[in-house]
Amino acid sequence: MKNCIFCGKEIDKESVEHILLNSLGGKLTCKNIICKSCNNFFGTEIDSKLCDVLYPYASLLNVNRDRGNNKNILTNDDTDYYMKPMGVPVLKKYKISEENIDGGNVHISIEASDIKQAKQAIKWLKSKYGNRLDENSFAIETKNEFLNEKIPFKIMVSPEMFPSIIKTAIEFCKVKLDFDISYAIRRFNNKDYNNCYYCFADIVKVNFKSIFHILYLFTYKGSLYCYVNYFGIIGFIVKLTDGINIAVEESYVYDLLSERIVNLHSYNLNKNLLDNFGFNNNFTTHDFDMLRMRISNFISLYYKTSEQEIIKRLIDEAMNETFSNNNEFITEQDYKVFTNKLLAKLAPYLSYWMNE
Repeated sequence: MKNCIFCGKEIDKESVEHILLNSLGGKLTCKNIICKSCNNFFGTEIDSKLCDVLYPYASLLNVNRDRGNNKNILTNDDTDYYMKPMGVPVLKKYKISEENIDGGNVHISIEASDIKQAKQAIKWLKSKYGNRLDENSFAIETKNEFLNEKIPFKIMVSPEMFPSIIKTAIEFCKVKLDFDISYAIRRFNNKDYNNCYYCFADIVKVNFKSIFHILYLFTYKGSLYCYVNYFGIIGFIVKLTDGINIAVEESYVYDLLSERIVNLHSYNLNKNLLDNFGFNNNFTTHDFDMLRMRISNFISLYYKTSEQEIIKRLIDEAMNETFSNNNEFITEQDYKVFTNKLLAKLAPYLSYWMNE
């Protein structure tokens, strides 16, 4: 029987821990490192705080999760829309417009994102007009259109992220190295999170043509640290222990776009930057500039990914509408029909993308 690295109790039931949060697209797991009780507690009280800050990035990419769906992205109060996964805009609430016409009648228009929202609008209208509402005259029109406005949402940076980040660093170290980091675990259990630092510098040099989760264990001036980075945007350095006199470099890099582990030797630690790092959390103008640059890079890659997903979806739709499973032979005419359907579906998107 193994003992939980945090509470010390024997692990009597198999427990699978996601070292990088699965709700954020993390796939790195380990078994029987923490007990179910700690796992459940951390998920509710600690990991949820990190997820609250970073889930918009996971939802924009619509990352694959082991269970559950990606959350809708909450937006600022000055927009009528929130965003579904992959950044699809949806009305927060139905819209109703009323126009007086001849004979004292009122023409009512409802704009809704789905049937459920439309029914909510009708329920409200019934409470207002009662039997005067002529439901037999309803006409339903379904349409897809581009939203020609920007949808703002908040990007936060909060110390409430630290506990989950420190837990990740501790777990990764325990899986990769046989070092005594009991002091870091005691600090964590005592809610002392002062060994975690924001890191906006390029401590780990990566290829910015994709989006990564990064874990990197390293020694620097006799101390063991872990670098944790989500989505290639915001990084942290966690100090784990002192008195390490051997060189250590253990890493894990997960490519969220290709959904694969990247060749670890392609990513190197930039120790020259550590000399000027300072190990404090005093924000500078340079830090914010780096954060903006990384968010901009993420958004650019997200746009490319979403365009590819749209094209794949339209191809599938055109194929399903053209070819049936009962077709034993596919004729040249079938291909022409498929091509015309696909071009018709692509046309509005191509027009929009070219005019961006």
